[in-house]
Amino acid sequence: MKMKTYQRVSAFVLMLVMALAALPVSAAAVSPVVLPGNPICADLGYAYEIKIDPPTAGTYALGYGSFTWTTTDGITMNWTSTIGVDAVIVKGGPNANLYTYVPESYGDTGLTSPLAPNGRPYAISHISVCFDNELTLSKSVTPEIIHVPSATPPFLATYSFVVGNPTNVALNDVVLEDDFENFFPELGYCLQIESVTTSIGANSGPVTVVTAVPGTPPLRVEADVLAAGEQLLVTLVANVTDCPIGNYPNTAQAMALGTQWVYANAQLRLDPDPASVSLADFSAMAQENGVLLTWETATEMDNLGFNLYRSTAVNGAYVQLNEELIPTQVPGAVFGATYSWLDSSAAPGVTYFYKLEDVDIEGRATLHGPLEAVALSISPSAVSLTAFSADGGALAGGGVGLWLPLALGTVALWGGLWKRK
Repeated sequence: MKMKTYQRVSAFVLMLVMALAALPVSAAAVSPVVLPGNPICADLGYAYEIKIDPPTAGTYALGYGSFTWTTTDGITMNWTSTIGVDAVIVKGGPNANLYTYVPESYGDTGLTSPLAPNGRPYAISHISVCFDNELTLSKSVTPEIIHVPSATPPFLATYSFVVGNPTNVALNDVVLEDDFENFFPELGYCLQIESVTTSIGANSGPVTVVTAVPGTPPLRVEADVLAAGEQLLVTLVANVTDCPIGNYPNTAQAMALGTQWVYANAQLRLDPDPASVSLADFSAMAQENGVLLTWETATEMDNLGFNLYRSTAVNGAYVQLNEELIPTQVPGAVFGATYSWLDSSAAPGVTYFYKLEDVDIEGRATLHGPLEAVALSISPSAVSLTAFSADGGALAGGGVGLWLPLALGTVALWGGLWKRK
């Protein structure tokens, strides 16, 4: 009986080991797609291919880089590359496994061919590596911020584009495009192209500016050839005088024959005011454990954050309450936000004066206030305050209207207690 049990257990273990051994080894990064026959990279939309047949492990030239693959059993392979690879085709048996990488990859492990009837992958018969040559693209704008009220029209912004060819081969039919899509409000483009200038490497060209200049977007520049290691430089001067206040991010794109699109973006900001913050309200309210300060902003285009200061005299020395900068809730926004801060160290019955400071992204500070607040000895209640508007002027209303109902209520309370006695 024991012998039969032992034999059954041994048979089960053997079957389990064989089943595990039959499981295919999958790629670490992507799952393969089985393709019939002998697919090639061109059929899949890729411009270039190297085919390794017979499948001898080693290092192979790949465009302007190299591709290295290894295997220990002729069934499972690992690979690395010095340039981006779009896909690897592993052929074995009647079909092939396609491993596609989006974005491009520089290495993977555990690739195999499709499974044979026995549940194990076929031995690798050949490998195809699919890739595209790639351009590089950068874009910038100067200045990045135009303070509209203080700037003198026309408001001009200079966009710079650099298209590079990092490969060791010349790339043909190079195209640079920019729709300036965020400069297109309901009534049409508010951005006007004033000028476009170009320069290109000595072994490249010629260059054609397709866009009418002066005129409106989109921008399109073409170069017949961009030689290996050379660049195409494009400079565009834009007039944005008619554009509304706001942020204008936009994306350029470039490609060449046999490459994929590459992208770069830049953002121009039309600022409503050189000041970092437009303050809409600054007020205070007594709480059980201190004075609650609240403030509301209308805009925070360049704002980094806030500091709060307190003094017991309007013209006295002010002490900063917050240890760290209170960060903006809406960085770079043309709209505002509401903030609050609890001064838990405020003593009941003491008159305090508060100032609010906004700090912009360049480190410039602007003070608002002072705000006068008297913490009441009965909590929670409103405090006597004088609120200040964004321009520093006092807002209508004081603390008298708050004291009168409180005083009358106190008298009524004591009268009732006296009658009970």
